[in-house]
Order: sequence, then structure tokens, then C-alpha cells
Amino acid sequence: NPEKLMTRKDCFSLFYNILTNRFASGNGSKESPFVIKYPYQLSNIRFYPDKHFSIDNDLDFKLYNLSYIHIDLFQGTLLGNGHKIIGLYSPQSATNSLFKVTDENALISGVTLVCPEHLFSITNENNGTISDCLNTSYFKTQALYKFSSYKGAIADINNGTIRYSGNSSFV
Repeated sequence: NPEKLMTRKDCFSLFYNILTNRFASGNGSKESPFVIKYPYQLSNIRFYPDKHFSIDNDLDFKLYNLSYIHIDLFQGTLLGNGHKIIGLYSPQSATNSLFKVTDENALISGVTLVCPEHLFSITNENNGTISDCLNTSYFKTQALYKFSSYKGAIADINNGTIRYSGNSSFV
């Protein structure tokens, strides 16, 4: 879609912001969480996995043609505030999730995943709390694939608490 392509000026501005502003505002505390306004800022959670984060608007990865950098261990809080994370794609195809593992202190709330081209989970292994989340990822294919885990779920493996959350992922 040509009208969605970024101009050279937009690309420079995005690159500058990535280098200088990991988050829109906040200091990562519970009282002043890091605010995420742009898709590239979501991947910056990996630098502060034990901090508090709040998503300020829908994050459309497809608009910026960005892939997502998987976060191995999340120990903090992610408040989605009902906003959508759209078009996630990870070049690490075996770990298509926001987080590989959430520990017992992790809280993820109010996040909606909308992944129309890839099966994506909120976490591969949940040991914390996930609430009020929705996953609507799906994968179109004419070939048959053998899936080795429950990709496209809220949590592929759940050892924690999941409440008031739903999943409508399909292949």
C-alpha cells in the first residue's frame, strides 16, 4: 500500500528517536511507568525487564515494517490499557511471543494482540499474572505444518494465573 510507506524524512526521524528516546516518558517505577507510544519502544522493554510499562496507544508494527525483538525474561508490569499490538513478527520463528518467560512477579494486563499473518503468543511460559488480555493471531497456509507447541495462545505453558482473557487464534 503506497500511502503507508515511510518517507526518507520519516525514516530518519524514527532512527533518531530509537537512538535517543527508548520510551515516550516515565522512569519505570510503579508511579511513573515507562510510556510506550511507538512500536520500536515495545522491544526496548528488554533493557529494563523488571520495570513498569504502560502502552499509550495502538502499536502497529506493519505500518513501520518492523520485526519484534523477543524478550527472554520479563519480571515487570505491562499495562496495555486496552490498546492493540498489531502485526507482530519475529525473525526468531521458534519464539513467536512477546516474552519467552514471565516470572512470578510479572503482571500483564489489558493487552490485545492482533497478528493477522503469524501465530503469536503473549508468553511462551507464564509464571506470573495475565489478566484482561486478548489474542487474535492467525496463520494462513495451504501447506500442512506440524506445530511443536501451542503457538498463538495467551501462554503456551501456564504455571501462573490467567484471568478474564481470551484467545481466538487459528491456523
